[in-house]
Amino acid sequence: MSYSTSFQPGLGVTFDNSSLKSTTGWSVEAGVKFQPKNQKSFAMLSVYEIKQRNVVEPDFDHPEGNFVVQTGGVRVRGVELWASRISAAG
Repeated sequence: MSYSTSFQPGLGVTFDNSSLKSTTGWSVEAGVKFQPKNQKSFAMLSVYEIKQRNVVEPDFDHPEGNFVVQTGGVRVRGVELWASRISAAG
C-alpha cells in the first residue's frame, strides 16, 4: 500500500494576468502479490486513485498569447492485473 501527495507552483500566464493557484494532488494505491508454492510464476493485482486540483491547461479562447486557464481538477481510478512466468536462464 502506498500514499503520496504532490505540489506544483502555478506556472503560466492567464489572459487577464491573474495569478495561478498551485496544483496539488494525492494518490493512493493498494495491491497484493501471489506466488503459488513451488511455481515459477506469480500474479499481482492493484487498485489506485489519483486526484489533482487547480490543473493548468491551454486557453483555447486566446491561443495567440500562449495563455493558460485553471480547471477544477482531474481524477483517475484504475485496476492493474499483471502475471508473469519466471524463466530459467541458460
